[in-house]
Amino acid sequence: MATAPALTSADALIEALTRAVGPDHVLTDEGERRFYSTDVYNHIELPAAVVRPKSVEELQAVVRAAAEGHA
Repeated sequence: MATAPALTSADALIEALTRAVGPDHVLTDEGERRFYSTDVYNHIELPAAVVRPKSVEELQAVVRAAAEGHA
């Protein structure tokens, strides 16, 4: 019997963020992550996800999920 692969801390954080703001507001596509992690002068390390909360309440939920040690 095969077992499911263990979740990484990044996977656990992405799941928590998705619960907080919904799947349409958590971007995990490499192209989207690369776009949001680059500014006009340089490219920063590629993030595991990009979160786009639509309200103050969602922003608070994102900060809570990150602070709970999922990363």
